[in-house]
Amino acid sequence: MNNKTKIYQKLIELSDDYNGIDAQTLASILGMSRSNVSHQLNQLYKEGKVIKSSGRPVLFFVPDNIKKKKEKEMDQFVKHNPSLKQAIEQAKAAILYPPKGLPTLILGETGVGKSMFVSLMYQYAVDMKILEKNSPFISFNCADYSNTPQLLVSQLFGVKKGAYTGADSDKKGLIEKADGGILFLDEVHRLPPEGQESLFTFLDSKTFRRVGDPTLRTSNVFIIAATTEDPNSSLLQTFIRRIPMMITIPPLKERSLDEKLYLIKYFFKQESLQLNKEIYVSYNAIKAFLFYDCPNNIGQLKSDIQIVCAKAYSKFLTNLNKDIRIEIRTLPSYIREGLLKGEEENVALSDKLGGEIEFFKFSPHIKQKESPFSSNSDNIYNFIEQKLMQLKCKGFSEIDIEYILQEDIFNHFQKYVKGTSLSINKKDLLDLLEEDIIHCVDKVIHFICSKLNLHFNKNLYTALALHIDALMKRIRSNKSIINPQLEKIKQSYPKEFMIALQVKKIISDFFHCTISEDEAGYLTLFFIQKERIDQKSDKVKVILIFHGESTAKSMAQIANKLVGEEYALWIDAPFDSTPSETLDSLRELVRKNPSLAGYLLLVDMGSFTSFSEIIKKEFQVPVKSIALSSTLHVMEAVKKAISGFSLEEIYQSVLFVNSYQKNDSTLKNTKSQK
Repeated sequence: MNNKTKIYQKLIELSDDYNGIDAQTLASILGMSRSNVSHQLNQLYKEGKVIKSSGRPVLFFVPDNIKKKKEKEMDQFVKHNPSLKQAIEQAKAAILYPPKGLPTLILGETGVGKSMFVSLMYQYAVDMKILEKNSPFISFNCADYSNTPQLLVSQLFGVKKGAYTGADSDKKGLIEKADGGILFLDEVHRLPPEGQESLFTFLDSKTFRRVGDPTLRTSNVFIIAATTEDPNSSLLQTFIRRIPMMITIPPLKERSLDEKLYLIKYFFKQESLQLNKEIYVSYNAIKAFLFYDCPNNIGQLKSDIQIVCAKAYSKFLTNLNKDIRIEIRTLPSYIREGLLKGEEENVALSDKLGGEIEFFKFSPHIKQKESPFSSNSDNIYNFIEQKLMQLKCKGFSEIDIEYILQEDIFNHFQKYVKGTSLSINKKDLLDLLEEDIIHCVDKVIHFICSKLNLHFNKNLYTALALHIDALMKRIRSNKSIINPQLEKIKQSYPKEFMIALQVKKIISDFFHCTISEDEAGYLTLFFIQKERIDQKSDKVKVILIFHGESTAKSMAQIANKLVGEEYALWIDAPFDSTPSETLDSLRELVRKNPSLAGYLLLVDMGSFTSFSEIIKKEFQVPVKSIALSSTLHVMEAVKKAISGFSLEEIYQSVLFVNSYQKNDSTLKNTKSQK
């Protein structure tokens, strides 16, 4: 194997783990000289086998059409439906079993997706070259002829002219028509005993006879059957014994939240494509669909979504609504009941759906590619617009809005970057975004790494690419860019902001457009998020200590529920307990929850304020305490701690809540005096 081939194969091998590879890195991995590797990479580029980026260092990567073999549709399917992993593995085994696969019986309730599953099996057989590309795939529902057994059997095996009244010509049956492909027999339990006997004879010998014809015929067809019934009570045992592979498809109620959410989003996306319109679906409507009683499974879910979309569309056409909008109040009562059933899942849902999102937007104009970033609310511009609108509609004052947005913007960026933990590869990003966006990001990343001495991981690369894509779409639509926290970002992160200004110029030069200074504020947040995300040290622990039976516990649970994580710790000190007993409880809690980053004690009053110095000396860790703490203090502390802020930063931020409350109280008193 020559050097060029070695370099090319190694580039293909590493392409999923690197967002482009420079000649020096590849040379180090292969143990070759940089000049040799660079020369060979440029030769591969001239031959059209690799792509290279503009800027320095030059990054090389392999285009999709010559990358690793395309992932099979069935493998893609199981990523979104992990509860079907075992069923998928069984299906693959049935297809691949020599010489011509194993007859298969699929079990499952009405509407679980048995027909779709068989379609996947057919496609997999084609992908694996078990079947030819245009091999027949015939689906037949035995229930359609359940009242006429003779016609049912003749449909399957064919009929000779004159075999019975009405048989006025020779006809091929489905087994004959499906020769060389797949015959799917749905509701096979409706097949009469004589039909089952003929079918198991065929499964044994691959031979059959048309009704009324003694001629023995052959057909090389792969039989897949399905039933909603217990096979032991509805099918002949002699028939069941001829079907070695039985696959069970679980009902919708046994699927995970992620799987159900994927299906719901997929069906709404399909309706937006059908209508060629954007569809807005509220958070609570999505939640109701996730938890409502859906006895007929995926089939009913799809039908219910179609119906509510049709009703919303009719209101849109008659100008009762300005857009196609689906809210909880517009859903049928049996679907609305799902909202009540999902209360216990609020924390998990907040993580999956995004607690700040009020509406999901499904657009026909976005590529039909499932992505963790398909929600329109994920980009920062839409987030700010939605949040401002919500707060103004709810009557918040300007000072309230500024305070709330201050932390929400930072927390949104952290969730946004964390949300890219699926680590989309560059090949997938090229499917999702324009190639110019990727080249621009490569240029930006190289500049940032040289200035801040940082190594961007795949998560942050993806998040930045999606952000720049959203930025360019906004500029092309002539929409303004507003950053309510620009001045605060400038003051808090001057070094990162100056670099962000230079990055802004790189982007504007690359795309030949004008970008406002507000955008530099958003870019700054990516750089400081990078620092927090890459920190390996412990996070600060927040501990509540209050007098009473359940005061601390209640406050901690409220804060934990709002942030969507069990983070705040607590100690309830009964009024008849001594300070030393409470201190012992605190020592035990610290031992069970060690943190080198330190502890923030939020207490109500009395001797609890002195605990910080004792714990600091005994455990040799930084500790601070704040007295007269409220729920607002707890929420502020927990949000900061989860985000990875230092103990001092959290302490000062919680103290700022005191000044905010004082200013707000003064403002209200002033207003009341006017």
